[in-house]
Amino acid sequence: MKSSRNSTFVSIDADGPSPLPPGIYRCHLYLLRDASGWSAVGLSLPGVCSQGGTMGEALENFREALAGALGVYLADATPIPWVPIEEGIPAGAVRGTVFVDMRGRE
Repeated sequence: MKSSRNSTFVSIDADGPSPLPPGIYRCHLYLLRDASGWSAVGLSLPGVCSQGGTMGEALENFREALAGALGVYLADATPIPWVPIEEGIPAGAVRGTVFVDMRGRE
C-alpha cells in the first residue's frame, strides 16, 4: 500500500483492491469503550488516535486527527507511512473505516 502527493491510496480488502479517487484517503481503525468514553486507534496509520465521550465523537475526532496527519505528510511531500492491517485488536473493540477528503487541502 502506498500513497504520495500524486497517487491514490489503495487498500486491499477481502474483496480485493479498492482504489480511491485522488485526494480521498481510507484508514482502518478500532474503537474501544472505557470508563471515560470511547478511544479510536488507527490501524492503517499508527500514531493517529483520538477519544470522545461517544462513539460518534471519537470517530469525528479521529477523522480530524487523520486529516491533520495527512496534511503534514502532503505539505512536506513525504510518503504516508501506511501499514498493513494486522490482528491484535483488543477484545470488545469495534472495527471500522474512516474516509477523509483531502481534495483542496493538498
